[in-house]
Amino acid sequence: MNVKPTSAPELDQIASAVDAWSLDAACAYADDPDVFFSDVKDPERIRHARTVCRDCPVIDPCLLEAVSRPKSQDVGVRACTVPEERSTMRARGLGRCDPERVERVLAGARGHLSPAERDLAVVRTIQLGLPAERLARALDIQLPYARRKIADERRAIALRAATNPGRPRRRAREAA
Repeated sequence: MNVKPTSAPELDQIASAVDAWSLDAACAYADDPDVFFSDVKDPERIRHARTVCRDCPVIDPCLLEAVSRPKSQDVGVRACTVPEERSTMRARGLGRCDPERVERVLAGARGHLSPAERDLAVVRTIQLGLPAERLARALDIQLPYARRKIADERRAIALRAATNPGRPRRRAREAA
């Protein structure tokens, strides 16, 4: 069976489909979209932006995407929150691990992965037989480093298998 490699335009289509929720965002149709990204120190502008966000049908994916961004890219009012509030949320959620998010990012969607999600991305790359180039793109790392991460994880998997061959079998008497 021949498997056609995914091309860059196909990955862009996947990423666009994943981010399609933003087309339903209330801010996309606001009278003054600048209110979301201008001076977030102005209480009146923040209040106005939050009023629009409050009834938004996609507030949950918006917040998840906003909190998932690196702090350096976190600006404006998103999902009724300002960067300082999202920074606190981000600090509390460093251990979060969303397998579906990892799959989307490996498929080419934009997104920032938590440390736990980055580790899972390496494991899923191995499990799915994806090339190291895909992992490098997903994690925004150099190809040699992606190859090393994959090799390290393969060694760890082999070590776990060698040191934990499975549960001991129950004796017939215990099973009855």
